Amino acid sequence: MTSKEFEEKVIELGYKYKYEVDDFDTDEVYEYICNSRGELVSTHTLYTYEIGTSYREFTWLPDEEKEKLIKLMFEYIKTPIKDRKIEAVKKTKTVEYYDVIRD
Repeated sequence: MTSKEFEEKVIELGYKYKYEVDDFDTDEVYEYICNSRGELVSTHTLYTYEIGTSYREFTWLPDEEKEKLIKLMFEYIKTPIKDRKIEAVKKTKTVEYYDVIRD
């Protein structure tokens, strides 16, 4: 399953999808399933078969919803990372800006 297919399935279940890049060391991409209150479940692009469920909002979900999310996440994390077609690409951008001087 690709990252975009995963996002579509997350949205079909009525949840939100988001990602962010850990740009400090590994440039790994973290992907999250969220609700309106915050993150519920996560995975990343460093290792296959990694799921994070240590989110307060996840613990408050009914068991049926937890099962749906874990089932979807498991289908996704079985996919080899290169086949998920998501990666962080570092780009450098030069920006001009103005200082404002006020007396």
